[in-house]
Amino acid sequence: MGLVLAPAAWAVAFGIGYMLAARSCEGDNGMHATGVPGVRWVDLVVAIVMAGVAAFGLVTALGSMREAERKPRPNDRETELASGAMDPEARGAVPWWGRELFMARAGVIGSALFLAGTLLLVIPPLILNVCSQAR
Repeated sequence: MGLVLAPAAWAVAFGIGYMLAARSCEGDNGMHATGVPGVRWVDLVVAIVMAGVAAFGLVTALGSMREAERKPRPNDRETELASGAMDPEARGAVPWWGRELFMARAGVIGSALFLAGTLLLVIPPLILNVCSQAR
């Protein structure tokens, strides 16, 4: 969940912001909200809520990473060498706990990046006129 929550929040915030900016200033075909300042505040609220969702995704990913790091990991290389099941010079596949830790770390990195991107979506409604950017 930590791997996909922040990217999903960014996509929702970006999509709704794009739709609001594109449709609010079209005149007869849009939402008939030409120049209405309320569209800017709706966009801001959506961006802030989705930034909160992305932050929750980051916290979830951090929890997954901490849990994966705390799990006891058997030393499979020494076990397989001792049993004679493995050539001492051969390199085996990544064990299951290596994949789990990799996915947890990827979730943290991805969530942090998409949280930063979602926070950047909070700035435009504060300083830009929605209708001047839609043309």
